[in-house]
Amino acid sequence: MSAPTVEPEFAPRLRADLHIEAGPDTFVVTDPLLRRRLDLGAIGDIAAKLDGRAAGALVADGARTEQVVRTLLLLHMLEGAGEPERNRLRASQRGEPLPLVTLPGARFSCQGSGGCCRNYIFGPLTDADVARVEALDLTPFALGAGPFYESRPRPDGRADRFLRTTQEGACVFLEETNRCGLHARYGGTQKPGFCQLFPLVAWQTVLGLRVYDGGECVSFPASASEGPSIESAWEEARGLVPAPALYHPLVHLAPGAPCDLAWFLPVLDAMVARIEDRAHPVDTLRMLGALLARAEHALRRCPISIEGPHDAVKAALAAPAPSARPTRELEGRAALVELPRALAEIFAAPLSQPGRKAPPFTREIVAALLRVAEAADGGAPLPPEDPAGRPLWALSFRQHLFGQRALVDGRPRAALLRLCLDWLVARAHPAGERAGHVLAARRLDMPWQPVHRLLVGAESALDPVLDALPSL
Repeated sequence: MSAPTVEPEFAPRLRADLHIEAGPDTFVVTDPLLRRRLDLGAIGDIAAKLDGRAAGALVADGARTEQVVRTLLLLHMLEGAGEPERNRLRASQRGEPLPLVTLPGARFSCQGSGGCCRNYIFGPLTDADVARVEALDLTPFALGAGPFYESRPRPDGRADRFLRTTQEGACVFLEETNRCGLHARYGGTQKPGFCQLFPLVAWQTVLGLRVYDGGECVSFPASASEGPSIESAWEEARGLVPAPALYHPLVHLAPGAPCDLAWFLPVLDAMVARIEDRAHPVDTLRMLGALLARAEHALRRCPISIEGPHDAVKAALAAPAPSARPTRELEGRAALVELPRALAEIFAAPLSQPGRKAPPFTREIVAALLRVAEAADGGAPLPPEDPAGRPLWALSFRQHLFGQRALVDGRPRAALLRLCLDWLVARAHPAGERAGHVLAARRLDMPWQPVHRLLVGAESALDPVLDALPSL
């Protein structure tokens, strides 16, 4: 017997602090705490009934009413829903620090490869970065005319500053020994803040400050398996960058099915915990896809009560794996022809624009994506998976799902689809999976809107792509 979808005595009421603008076809809700404004469409007739009457009587009106009430619950717009998270956010806005959260055992140690000083985007520089470097004696460096940085326009008309690079794509301060000249002469604290922070990334959530390794070091995973803990590395570097702003996006479980991030973070943590070091990457990706589908299903049909979403997700993640569904391999292979080709076209655009400097690794990412599409289209298969690289992928998958890259514009399916492409691109790299991992991390994983739009548009292909992975 299935559990009831509504707790009969639960009496939903819209939060008193929300600002409502209702019209015939709109219901715009502004959350002053999260500074979030949403138009939920023509639900005014149902919202007017949320006056404290029992939920059981409300949903008797039909499936539409039940779904609207559940959506408002998942968005933390009902009294009592998400109250612990809002209390943490209020405390943070008063200046109280949120707890630091890191992956168990996460470490970082610089391997001295100089890879972070080549073929990278060195910036943007802050005013403090510029002032700190300008105060140094830069005569030992062959900078030529002009400052040590260059300005690049932004869409809003302003400009960001970036460290200049050599013809070979290296930072102008990189020395022949593969060491930073600023660090060697003046100490590590004189480098720009983002250089000192690399490869750490910080994500401020309502449940804590998540700090993790972005996986862009060319010596990954050795760099992420040795040295001091991420906690101690962050404590040394945290004063070098502005405090991270809260990033609390809506999570889109499916078109028209949003939920608050706080309900979804435990899902991501459960996915991280299931990753095994020696598992084949395809098995891991398919396991993650199955967990995501179960969690999505649970949230979209959770009981309507304050703890309903939490209880539903907990039960779904603890349940046995469902029986195998019909395979959609051919559909997945078709998607892996079309999507990589479309991405390659986006990345290749700067190469055909006279006077425009193409970002690092542009030709490499284009070639790798076209190689993936070729293999999916029946051409030469990709090189076989390297079993020695499995710990690399286990660590990379954990870090992706622990951090902001677990979502693409709030969509976990698009992000998992990108993880599939990361692995395929790495296999397609002529120098092997480790070099390919860096390529994927520095190009596919960057927050570039044209790429995000393609991934979001293709997210419905995730299950077929997962079915197709073993054949590539």
